Amino acid sequence: MTRRAQSPRPTLAATIASNRKQAAVRRMLIALIAALIGVAALGSAQPYGSGEPNTTPLELRVWQGLNDPTDIAIGARAPDGAWGDLAVVQLPLDDGFSAGGHYRYGQRTLEVPLTTVAPVGVEVWVWQATRVPDLLFVSARGVGGSWELVGTVRIHLDGGIRRDIGYRFGDIRIEVELPEPQVVTLAGSAMQWGYVDGVGSDARFGGPRQVWVTGLDVDADGSVVLVNYYNSGVRRIAPDGTVTTIAGDNGNGFRDGPADVAQFWGPSDVAIAPDGSIYVADRLNRRIRRVTPDGMVTTVAGTGPSGHAVDMPPRRDGRADEAVIESPWPIALAPDGDLFFRDGPVIRRLSPSGWVSTFVGGSYGFADGHRRLARFGYVTGIDVDASGNLYVSEINDRVPGEVGRVGIIRKITPNGVVRTLYRDRHPAHRGGLLAEPYGIAVSDEGDIYIASTGLDQIMQLMPDGKLRAIAGTGAAGSFDGPYGTATFTFPSALALAPSGALIVSDQANSTVRAILPGPAGFTTHVPLADDKGLPYLEAVSVTRFAGRAGGSGYSGDGGPADRALFNAPGGIALDRSGGVLVADARNHAIRRISADGTVSTLAGGKGRGSRDGSRSEARFEYPRYVAMTGDGTIYVVDGKDRVRKIALDGGVSTVEWDVTGNIHTMEQGPDGSVFISRDGRIWRPDPDGSFAPVGHRFGYMWGLHIADDGSFFFLDDIATNFWVTRFTAAGDVSTVFEDGRGLYGGWFSHRRHRLALGPDGGMYVLDPKYRQVVRISPDGKGAIIVDHETPGMRRFYPSDILVTPDGDLLVSDAWQHVIWKITIDEDARR
Repeated sequence: MTRRAQSPRPTLAATIASNRKQAAVRRMLIALIAALIGVAALGSAQPYGSGEPNTTPLELRVWQGLNDPTDIAIGARAPDGAWGDLAVVQLPLDDGFSAGGHYRYGQRTLEVPLTTVAPVGVEVWVWQATRVPDLLFVSARGVGGSWELVGTVRIHLDGGIRRDIGYRFGDIRIEVELPEPQVVTLAGSAMQWGYVDGVGSDARFGGPRQVWVTGLDVDADGSVVLVNYYNSGVRRIAPDGTVTTIAGDNGNGFRDGPADVAQFWGPSDVAIAPDGSIYVADRLNRRIRRVTPDGMVTTVAGTGPSGHAVDMPPRRDGRADEAVIESPWPIALAPDGDLFFRDGPVIRRLSPSGWVSTFVGGSYGFADGHRRLARFGYVTGIDVDASGNLYVSEINDRVPGEVGRVGIIRKITPNGVVRTLYRDRHPAHRGGLLAEPYGIAVSDEGDIYIASTGLDQIMQLMPDGKLRAIAGTGAAGSFDGPYGTATFTFPSALALAPSGALIVSDQANSTVRAILPGPAGFTTHVPLADDKGLPYLEAVSVTRFAGRAGGSGYSGDGGPADRALFNAPGGIALDRSGGVLVADARNHAIRRISADGTVSTLAGGKGRGSRDGSRSEARFEYPRYVAMTGDGTIYVVDGKDRVRKIALDGGVSTVEWDVTGNIHTMEQGPDGSVFISRDGRIWRPDPDGSFAPVGHRFGYMWGLHIADDGSFFFLDDIATNFWVTRFTAAGDVSTVFEDGRGLYGGWFSHRRHRLALGPDGGMYVLDPKYRQVVRISPDGKGAIIVDHETPGMRRFYPSDILVTPDGDLLVSDAWQHVIWKITIDEDARR
């Protein structure tokens, strides 16, 4: 069957005749341009609104069968790329014949991956002489581009022979047009952090993988002014991509004066006044600073100590030089000169006359209303329209009826009336469209643009209350190009340029990018990113193992576990005889459920305290974790991070430990050892009362599990991503699972997870914040086993998890005061 090309095909005879003339013209044009702009300019960043045409070189490979010369295949790659899946792509020459019948031809379009822009579609035609099959010609162009750029050239198959696949091949280098750039990178290099001024991709910004730390605004000349929490300077990006420091960069500290000697500490956002003054939210100095056009840095609001973990008085309104500010970020300037900034659960106002007042908000929560009646969660962005209305992006985990962090957009009128414009129907981890919105920008006309940080997309909130994507595929990446093929990774702060371009802090604050408007603005249709969240695992049965659902108390010793009463059971562990140890937190007791289901108290239960002594005399204070050694000694970690020990005779003693810091978890290993996570390390308590460090020093380790081979698995959730890390007795460290979205709409929250491994290699993650237990299969697929939406478990709040020798799960539930037994069908685990 003969196929027809979708666009006018190249004419073989005409293009062959004009090849040499076109090549000569191209060489003359290139020489002329190089002479005008200088060779060095070829590597520099172009102004972000220039719209200059752009091309890219590609390597095109043509294959011919050794035994059948009509067997043709093609390949393509970027010069710095790999052949990959496009190494050998069959191209049947069955599209038709030239007008005289001397050539047969075939056509195919390849999607060729590029390094810095989205894959480019390349339309390739191969012509073969019917009488001389070794005579081959190639025509190529970018999809929608011009045939004139490449023309039609002869391909000589002198590149080599692959006898293993039965082909010989030849290569040519071509130039193809790229689609008109609509998303461009102004400065920085994706996921390369630091503090380096320079041009374009040579510049460096930020610190590792945190999105909230960068703030930016656009000056009247189109230059971008930005600060970053991890850097101590105020910087400017010119429209051509040149990055310079305009104030600070003198180390962390607090010092006013000339810009080249001034110091900042944790600067996190900026706002530019009409006179060119730059206001800086100096977060760890707890002040609002100003950089004047003549290069002087002054403090305009805030007082008190600087730095981390200092004792601060509570927020205080009043004169700017006497006001107490806790953590200013983000900030925005109104047309009348008022400066607004978030400070904890409130939004405050600095007036031009130098007075700080609380504008809206009170305690954390979720409520619209007037002034102090309104309640906010975590405000992540502020902008102001021409009429003085404030718009804020917000992440709120206190929305009634929702479990998790919900994305919200609100409007605040000049007289302080707060109204919700958009609220996600679900939290980000359950398919919310505003996955952790860390940026907002509003035009003078009231167009609202939002960074859906976790979904890697830039959106617009329409007047009808619906979201519309304007740029980004929703897949993480750093490609420039058209709106619908460009990619972002954790986009955050936004600002609008005078030209209408939308400036974006991207790549977890390592680059600054621009989304260029079309003649009618951002009107191109881009599909909304779609993430439905985790599915539910089928064939799961849940039964009550111990306690009475919803009933709390302290009773039932000597009787069956399902008749006993517990009060917020926490840590659970298996003992040597098949029983289950329970840290009964609010009963301040350590209890045991024997293999036959009988409940008993091992120690405590006589009230809250820290007294050592016999089992009847001892007191515990909210015991959290429990574990048993091989000789039957029981270790307990209480709510004050004390380590207690219950001897075989029931006597309780406190274990002295000179290492301080929070204890994040305690687990028992298959060899009878007990391990405790504290101070970024894993420790093993020895019988003599000492503690021996095990392995490397890591960050915050939650959910420790010790496998049968002695390997340690733990959860690391302090950084942007959520990792399960494994390290062996030999000291080898590897990541066995990573949730790429992590804290920005990923599967899990950021709160004291627990971990257990099943005999089939599946991992079970307990997440108390999201009130769910998730199974991660050996191939990395996730599914919810049980959560707060499981029938009969609306108040489900999991505390600990273990896997029984039979492969069932036991999960303690602190809010329903029970221990659940969860059985998963064998087929569902596969």
